[in-house]
Amino acid sequence: MSREEIDVMPDRCLIELGDPVTAAALPTAAIDRHDHAHAREVALYRTWLAESYVRDGELEAARVALAEVRAGSFDVNSTGLERRMGEVELLAQGR
Repeated sequence: MSREEIDVMPDRCLIELGDPVTAAALPTAAIDRHDHAHAREVALYRTWLAESYVRDGELEAARVALAEVRAGSFDVNSTGLERRMGEVELLAQGR
């Protein structure tokens, strides 16, 4: 794992544990430092950021984050990424 991947892991845990406010403040720097040549990983990390926004009721911020995921991953062929984006989009619709 890279330093950026290690930095994102606590954020994912905080989101899963129901603390999206703390989590949203953390992953942005790690995402920005991550090598953007790894578009799939960056996109996945951004989905966690989007989920933190949804869980905090910041639906517009979640939509913006998901739009950034889609724009930054248009040439990424990943079933897992597509599934993850769909999960977060459904979560946002249910709010």
